[in-house]
Amino acid sequence: MYRIPIMLGSSNCHLTGKSHKELAEMQECPYDPKGYFIVKGVEKVILIQEQLSKNRIIIEYDSKSESIVANVASATHETKSRASVLVNNSIKFSQDRQKMENST
Repeated sequence: MYRIPIMLGSSNCHLTGKSHKELAEMQECPYDPKGYFIVKGVEKVILIQEQLSKNRIIIEYDSKSESIVANVASATHETKSRASVLVNNSIKFSQDRQKMENST
């Protein structure tokens, strides 16, 4: 069978829900923020890395300003480029915020 590490402080961790006194009795620091794993006696942390998808148009709607933004990150083996279009109150702007021709 496999052994799967449990993140300290998660709902499956035996330290969850313990008082400061109980943690001290278990020789655990009550001020430890947790959120990491222990693998073979070594603390391991998972870092999140986010990257935009290449050659895909991503469209987002902002309900506060009632605007729509379309972003694309284009890449080939030789070049990389990005482009954005913002539509706000039926006015279109390119990446450098210049007004675009009305294409309706």
